[in-house]
Amino acid sequence: MLSKTQIEETMLNSGMAVDSQPPIPTDRNFYEMGLDSLDVFNVFVELESLTGIQVPDDDLEKLQTIDSIHAYFAAKGS
Repeated sequence: MLSKTQIEETMLNSGMAVDSQPPIPTDRNFYEMGLDSLDVFNVFVELESLTGIQVPDDDLEKLQTIDSIHAYFAAKGS
């Protein structure tokens, strides 16, 4: 199962441009932290590669915190 720590590490390793230092607050909205759409896209490319689970574009709008990503992938079985 994908952990919140793995999501955070993926975010930090994806080259995201964010002012937040680890640990990243799990309930904080990515856009409030300074991420842009390219940052978020890169994170999901990495997470999809890591888990093998494709995230439809319609679902991306709902996934704007580490908590929401963790719950989403847990529900999908990863």
